[in-house]
Amino acid sequence: SDGSHTLSLWKVSEGSKMSGSRGTAAFGGLSAASFDAAPAPAARRLEFIGDSDTAGYCADCQHGGEDMQSKVQNAYETWAARIARAFGANFVEEAISGVGVTSSAASGAIQSHLDNVLPFFGTLQWDFSTWVPDAVVLLIGANDGHPNSKAFIRAYEELLEMVAKNYAGAAEKPKLIHVCGGSVNGLDPCKSIQRASDQFNQDRTDGFRGYYTTITKAHWHTINGASPKTHGYKGCDFHYSPKGHEVLARDIIPQVAKIMGWQT
Repeated sequence: SDGSHTLSLWKVSEGSKMSGSRGTAAFGGLSAASFDAAPAPAARRLEFIGDSDTAGYCADCQHGGEDMQSKVQNAYETWAARIARAFGANFVEEAISGVGVTSSAASGAIQSHLDNVLPFFGTLQWDFSTWVPDAVVLLIGANDGHPNSKAFIRAYEELLEMVAKNYAGAAEKPKLIHVCGGSVNGLDPCKSIQRASDQFNQDRTDGFRGYYTTITKAHWHTINGASPKTHGYKGCDFHYSPKGHEVLARDIIPQVAKIMGWQT
């Protein structure tokens, strides 16, 4: 129709191949009689690192059902995207279903993918000076086999050091915000994550600092419980539906606001 229109493009599903550059999305452009200037980038920037809960695994599926993940994944509906929208922030996310911080996770450790332009194609390396977030927000660890082990704590802290190294040249260092609240067994790694963050912060003089946030236990049990009353909070495979993601996001948003000094 006539008039001005704004088009937003979202990549809502993971590459199903998880190998090299296979499954990579490509945008071929648009054609129109004329184009207005693009909206200015948002002043706020957030980066999210996570697993299936950040990727939107099963978000668009009914509880108890299951389908091809390319059809039922929806990154737009996740807790991460909701937090970014609440703050009017541009955001990027690196999320792989089944991933963790150690090799015991089903999809291995995320550290081996973070520096890549394409997660499973190591030839192209990302230049971290081109886009610096105000905060890096992490929800990861529930897929690791032994989240209460010294090995997990060490690997999680190594992930934090990797993020700090990648943004070491930034004039203003991003804050590192940990989120406890993933689906299924999402509370299991929380104490270890707190410990890893404390160790990361100890005697630090380079400007980086970790901050811990969490869903309330009552809300976590509400959206993860076995009762039929909780089914509306779940998609397939016991992962969050949009309603479940909203509960998590609402608990985390005020904590992020306090850490960042932001208003929603």
